[in-house]
Amino acid sequence: MTSKPVIFISCGQCTREEKQLGQSIRDLIHELRPDLEPYFAETQSSVHGLSQHILNALYKSAGFICVMHHRGDVSSKEKAHHITRGSVWIEQEIAVVSFMEHILKRSIPILFYKEADVGLEGIRSVLLLNPQVEFNSNEEILNDLRMKLPNFPAIPHLEYALHPIVGFECEFESEDLHLYQLVVNVNNNGSKKIDDFEIRVFFPREFIDQNITYGHKDYTKATKTHDCFILRSTEHQKYGLYPNDSLQFPINIPYFVNHTLFDSESMNKEVEIKIYSSHFSVIMEKRTMKEISNF
Repeated sequence: MTSKPVIFISCGQCTREEKQLGQSIRDLIHELRPDLEPYFAETQSSVHGLSQHILNALYKSAGFICVMHHRGDVSSKEKAHHITRGSVWIEQEIAVVSFMEHILKRSIPILFYKEADVGLEGIRSVLLLNPQVEFNSNEEILNDLRMKLPNFPAIPHLEYALHPIVGFECEFESEDLHLYQLVVNVNNNGSKKIDDFEIRVFFPREFIDQNITYGHKDYTKATKTHDCFILRSTEHQKYGLYPNDSLQFPINIPYFVNHTLFDSESMNKEVEIKIYSSHFSVIMEKRTMKEISNF
């Protein structure tokens, strides 16, 4: 594995043509998307190889390219019909990715290609997994990938990741005055619990009522132009954040906007949110006062 986002190539290897297709997809990713790392498991056949390489690559994948070739017809004794079955191995890899999406809440972009006449069965029968192309030749897949890969959105998997969630609510509204509440939360988008983090919100001072005592306000970190509000996990989220969890009690900052402020350059000033942790570099997000006001 490299530091690049991994694109998992799920493609049959029963024939020389199928193996060549998987290799061609890998080469195409190298050519069109050098920012990504393709993974095509050509030699993993042992249980150790499965657990240590294939499942690990699936778990860390930032994208999934799946090619379903037919594997023959299967008849039912109870019903007078038959179905053209796809690769059982590919069906299993689809099931793993579906589990990560629906249970682990991982967003994994998928490009799915199905050979014509392959039936709908297994977990695919309950998923909205529509093929990009129902192909008769491998060249149809490569032609479609040449169009799709340049804009293919890869979403890298991270063990430690906090995503800021910023919103505001208008609590009072008159002709001359609006009162708002800024809500700053974080969501753990990673795969591991995060015990140590600190959220700092720097808010333009002229929009804050200085006669009110605010929770989370930290005078030692204030700047000449901005008040600072801090939430530390050691004080307010002592047990940390588990994957997919958000803060139970986010930062709430009351502020106001009046006509004088609305007609001034102050509306271009920014609220700055910074998230610190020993597990990752500083995460920063900004909002102008115009963006958090509907005056």
